[in-house]
Amino acid sequence: MKKYIVLIIISCLSTLVLFGQAGELDIGFADNGILEWDASGAFDRGQAIAVQPDGKIVVALNGAFPNSNGSDIGVVRINEDGSHDTSFGNEGVYFYSNPSGLDAATDVIILEDEKILVSGWISQGGAFSDFVVIQLNTDGTPDASFGTEGVKSWSIFEDGSADIANCLAVTEEGKILVGGQSRLPLDSYHSNVICRLNPDGMIDSTFGSNGIYIWNPDNTPKETHKLDFADDGR
Repeated sequence: MKKYIVLIIISCLSTLVLFGQAGELDIGFADNGILEWDASGAFDRGQAIAVQPDGKIVVALNGAFPNSNGSDIGVVRINEDGSHDTSFGNEGVYFYSNPSGLDAATDVIILEDEKILVSGWISQGGAFSDFVVIQLNTDGTPDASFGTEGVKSWSIFEDGSADIANCLAVTEEGKILVGGQSRLPLDSYHSNVICRLNPDGMIDSTFGSNGIYIWNPDNTPKETHKLDFADDGR
């Protein structure tokens, strides 16, 4: 029977609700179909969900983890029955703390090898922020073969800009597409941005202009929130 997972955001914690095919709560999941989890010990905001082939649920969130700058990227994993998967990360939780300021998650996907990709943004101080992609091993530890100790961050414009990565997609060759938006400090609008990374997290310079494609033909606010492929792979 196909089941449906709904992520509900409450001010201080994230809530997962599991429905059966008939639209009724699955009482075999967590507490009568509802899981509330205060992952950071303070403010939590669930952002995205992905389900592994084995049925475990991965949630990307933003949380005020200890010693954070107000918001950190967090990832939690939940067993099929709604219990915490304590074999993942640190007692079921991974979090990344940006030393320069705030950071936030936006999307999460499971790769074919079951590693986990998370997109988001990290503050660089003031009005500046960068795209960030984090790759985790199946046990919730950073994948050292990706970026710098599992983390890849970059600015869309060399002199700095307000950049937010919103979504992820992976090609058949394993290259990573990252969609989002960018705004120069003096501009009043964001532009659509798509970047492509190689499987190791390095910018794929063969895509767009040095790995980055920016589109805003009429200079009005634009953001990319979903990526998909045509039948021919484009």
